[in-house]
Amino acid sequence: MQYLANKLVVRYLLLLCATFVFFFVVIFSLQAYVRSLENAINKTEAEFERRTEQINTVYALAQRFQIKIHTIVYTGQTAQLRQKTLQEVEALTDAIFTLHTALSLAKCLENIPQTHQLLDVLPPLILEAETLSHALSEAVGERNALLENPSAKLTGVAAQIHAINRDIYLKFDTLYGTIEALLEVAKKEKTLLGLKNKETKAHYLRVEITLVLLSLAILIALTVLILKQLIGLFKRLESQLKIDPLTKLPNRFALFEESAQCPVPLFAITNVDGFRTINELYGTEAGNEVLLQLSYYLRNFAKDHHLKLYRTSGDEFAFYHCQNGFTLESFTATITALLEAIKDHPFPIECIGESLKLSMSCGISGHPKNPLGKADMAMHRAKANHLAYAVYDEEKDSSKVLEENRYWIGQIQKGIQSNAFEPVFQPIVDVSGYPVKHEALMRLKTLSDEGVVEHIPPLCFLALSHKMKAYHVLSKMTILKSFEVVKNSGVDVSINLCYQDIVNGSLEEELLATIEAMGIGPRITFEIMETEEIQNYAAIKEFMEAFRPLGVKLAIDDFGSGFSNFSHIALLKPDFIKIDGSLIKNIDIDASCEALVKAIITLARELDIRVIAEFVHSRAVFEKSKSLGVTLFQGYYFSPPRAKIVSNATSLMPQ
Repeated sequence: MQYLANKLVVRYLLLLCATFVFFFVVIFSLQAYVRSLENAINKTEAEFERRTEQINTVYALAQRFQIKIHTIVYTGQTAQLRQKTLQEVEALTDAIFTLHTALSLAKCLENIPQTHQLLDVLPPLILEAETLSHALSEAVGERNALLENPSAKLTGVAAQIHAINRDIYLKFDTLYGTIEALLEVAKKEKTLLGLKNKETKAHYLRVEITLVLLSLAILIALTVLILKQLIGLFKRLESQLKIDPLTKLPNRFALFEESAQCPVPLFAITNVDGFRTINELYGTEAGNEVLLQLSYYLRNFAKDHHLKLYRTSGDEFAFYHCQNGFTLESFTATITALLEAIKDHPFPIECIGESLKLSMSCGISGHPKNPLGKADMAMHRAKANHLAYAVYDEEKDSSKVLEENRYWIGQIQKGIQSNAFEPVFQPIVDVSGYPVKHEALMRLKTLSDEGVVEHIPPLCFLALSHKMKAYHVLSKMTILKSFEVVKNSGVDVSINLCYQDIVNGSLEEELLATIEAMGIGPRITFEIMETEEIQNYAAIKEFMEAFRPLGVKLAIDDFGSGFSNFSHIALLKPDFIKIDGSLIKNIDIDASCEALVKAIITLARELDIRVIAEFVHSRAVFEKSKSLGVTLFQGYYFSPPRAKIVSNATSLMPQ
């Protein structure tokens, strides 16, 4: 559900981002398109301006052309100067024709009729004018020659010059008229083009604004739609976050939120006893149906007693009431009545065709500070003491325990980081007090404030290491260091293994490889303590069968304690039995202990199993155990656990 919710949120956010990106792309594209249109308009205006200047240039060149002709006629130039002037006329002719070509290619002038008129008139007119200028130059030369002869008659030459000059004037007059007409029309066209382009630009601007506003409206509509979807999704998520999907009851989050407004809330946390067993026996479907049936029952009870009910986790339910004329005592009485009523109420479970009766443990608190946490502490105390319920008690549920737990959790973490978990060794001696082997015992090596090395026993940290799921690290660290001691010292060592070590497949593989590589199998004994956590003795047998080919021996530790069973001896076929210390330590004064020990020794002798007596703390206990047939002994009477191995040649028998 959480994954699906996150996926939907991401999808909507991406859609929102895509909408914004699309909007900005559209805006920039529109702006780019409009700017390109405006650039085309501006380019056309610039082109029109340039072509108009070219027409003016043609006009100016034609005037210079005419001035050069007048120079030939009226300045009395020599033949050499006239030739130079004619060359200048030819250059002007070339310049005019170049402009003629440029104007022929002008797109902006092609729709003006006067343009075609100019382009048609200009070439022949200029060519004729150039031809006439040459003829005029020859006539002026002839005139100048006649002027040197006083008796010569100039009438014919003068008439010729006058005629040529008149033709040239007429042609240029025609040219000037054509150009002036074109310039006049071009001026009007330019004005019209400017007005037209101004209107076009305004039109483009209106179109751009319209499209931008339309895109903005679409963006806003899409954004509102997406935000509505997101808000709806978050509302659904918030509802799902506060509602338990199975029972539809408000959950722990809802409880925290509501109780935060109450200055002194009352809490009762209830937990189904043995719910795990129900799941294992009947399956999770039956377990869920149990929770549903129970939730209906609790919901009705809460409604009848003006309480609020929450499912906080698994098989855990919480009742809440904000103190308002409802004391802790009356609240406790109400909850205890519920616990009693549940015991007699059958819960029909359809999927198994049976009705189950349940019992619940409960923790109650009305403490103003962290009442829910304190109710949880009280419930754990109730379970630990096999009580139906417990009310939070400052002394019994003190935070001092939590402080101690925090301290030892820190010590465990530091010990793992610094590789500080290591074995100490307690000798196991024969009847003469000489060490036969040693038991490796886990310790946490620390330095005291005075700089003294201390070995902390597992009683302080072992239970917490299991809760932290760090036990396997501590165990592996201690076992491997014990192997090193065996390899380096050549002594026999017993190493404790718990059920967690045995079912840890990766640890088994590593231990097998290490023992085989070191060649220390015959010097290793694994001591397995019988406890209630052992669920499968066949697994222990398989474990030992993997190690026996390497020479590893098996010992059953603490035999004779509450979980021992003689049938396990036949299954496991141990090499040693260590009689539980609770039987040995009082064997000299307790006849029942003596009788049990006798029975164990007799059985062991019949099965060729050696017996070790633990907790031998006095000479009387030693002598009594020896008299019953025990041949191996371990306890403080001989030696406490030590960091170093005691030599096998040293007798530890007290004098």
